[in-house]
Amino acid sequence: MQYHGVSLNKLSDIMWEIPQAGGMRVPGLIFASEAMMGDILKDEAVRQVMNVAYLRGSSGTASGCPTSTGDTASPSGEWRRWTSTRG
Repeated sequence: MQYHGVSLNKLSDIMWEIPQAGGMRVPGLIFASEAMMGDILKDEAVRQVMNVAYLRGSSGTASGCPTSTGDTASPSGEWRRWTSTRG
């Protein structure tokens, strides 16, 4: 599955990885069925998970689930782990 030239790796029936690339500090994960991914790829939800992966302090993964929307600063269903000692 592709999003603007980025290959998304299917890790399970409901987990998709956005590989760490460019300035992304962590890889991204999207939790959605394959059927839902069609709609998710049409909006900016994948881009928003990628944007979160660029943020200073992100560690582990940047993640989104089907409640992600493309019109917010980060997906509404997104969570991330922060570290206070890294930048």
